[in-house]
Amino acid sequence: MGDDWTEVTVRGVVIDPMTGDPTILLEDSEETAIIGDRMDTDIIAGVEAEITTVLVLSGVTQREDLSRYAYQPDYILDGVGDLLPES
Repeated sequence: MGDDWTEVTVRGVVIDPMTGDPTILLEDSEETAIIGDRMDTDIIAGVEAEITTVLVLSGVTQREDLSRYAYQPDYILDGVGDLLPES
């Protein structure tokens, strides 16, 4: 894709259900993930947009809640700090 934004293809827009803020999904979505702490908002948005989903257990949804949902995140982390490289 490079730095030439004139060649970017917009794939869609996801609206954050809590804030109403839009997030633009680019065509090159294999390098895109949605990270969130709620199965019923963040993760379902990623599932419906067909992008990688990461559930962080530091917020609303807990591991024991996962069996209530017909869909599942691609990855589960204890918190967003788990995304940082170890120093």
